[in-house]
Amino acid sequence: MPKAAISSDLASAELARLSGLFGFGDGTPDSIRATQLFGGYSGETFRIDELHGARRVAALKVCRGYPQEEVRAQAAVQGLIGARGFTGACAALPLVSPPGSAPAYVAQSARGEPVCMLSFVDGVPADAAIDAGADAVGVLRAVGERLASLHAVPVDARADGLRTFRDGGVCLLARHAAGAIGEEMRKSEHTRGHPFVARYGALLAELRAAVAVADVLPNGILHGDPFLDNVLVVTDPPLLQSAAPADGGTMAAQPGLTPVGSVSGAVSGLAHSPSIVHCAFVDFEDAAVGPLVFDVACCAASSCFVRAAAGADGAGASAEELGGVLDAGRLAALLIGYCTVRPLTAAEKRAFGAWLRVSIACNATWRFVNFHIAHREAIEARESYRELEARLEQLRAPDCVAMVHAILNALPQASDCLLYTSDAADEEDS
Repeated sequence: MPKAAISSDLASAELARLSGLFGFGDGTPDSIRATQLFGGYSGETFRIDELHGARRVAALKVCRGYPQEEVRAQAAVQGLIGARGFTGACAALPLVSPPGSAPAYVAQSARGEPVCMLSFVDGVPADAAIDAGADAVGVLRAVGERLASLHAVPVDARADGLRTFRDGGVCLLARHAAGAIGEEMRKSEHTRGHPFVARYGALLAELRAAVAVADVLPNGILHGDPFLDNVLVVTDPPLLQSAAPADGGTMAAQPGLTPVGSVSGAVSGLAHSPSIVHCAFVDFEDAAVGPLVFDVACCAASSCFVRAAAGADGAGASAEELGGVLDAGRLAALLIGYCTVRPLTAAEKRAFGAWLRVSIACNATWRFVNFHIAHREAIEARESYRELEARLEQLRAPDCVAMVHAILNALPQASDCLLYTSDAADEEDS
């Protein structure tokens, strides 16, 4: 769903002061140029260009509605992946501090909001690129490869001082499992008695079952919300020449649906997919250490459904019309791209279907709570949870289950994959 745009009221002097705390410019307005990139419910982001000296570029993020501790936890993950050489994400840049001191990544605005500085990532949102006619198979394969590279960054949550999914982030998995989200819905005058709240009980049971065994799966750094609007892509020549055709109409996506019976062809036909020059993840609000298969499933759940009938959102619409159709070609592209870098273990393959449903349930519930309780002013988004709930219905259908299993079984064996090995995973699969 599109993100809301909100104009900033931050003064140029304040933006310059904040930038100076991170060593960009000298703290005065004439030392930088600030350009707003995005403003929404969760914060505002500005491109910061140094006007003198090294003329570096970075992104200043002002977080709205997040406590300092929450932003410090997010930024710690982003700081670590940058320190360990991962270039496929916006890394957190440290505040200027005395030599030898531990890096700190979060400042505070004059309004009391947490602020961090991130490495600047260029590109087009992956979902917008596909909507404008870019080849979905090529984009999703690149996204899969980049996600696996993020997962291959070495990490020890305790030694590195990072939060795990049991502490926060990752689509609020821990708050769901603890019953906090359900309680919030039952207590609110806006949602108590709503049919979705009654259906949530079954979703919660599957979520708790998945979380209970999450620690026995391979764990690592999770983006936590790897939807395609949180991925920027760059190609040469550019994928997206224009956001709309010259006639001013709406540019239609070219989904290229792959029939369920064509799974083997979908997998074997990926060898000549277009290459992406660069692909990088942004928006790490949900980042933490946790089961890697969550990210893979969440990315698939958000990117591999193709709308069957545009505009069908009424009460009588089918699950396919509301949530789209799970496309074998897209799913195969994402997973085979992922497995060229990091193979899924046998246990992850077995758990993949459950985590698909869990990730969709978390995001559907977030939409329901956010637009029924927290942001009731966004009336146009209030029913957006139904799109994701419809996908849950599809994923339980026998033909859809069979398709997902066939794609997983057709993926290359661990010995055919590159860059990532895991003794624990080898023992688990034996």
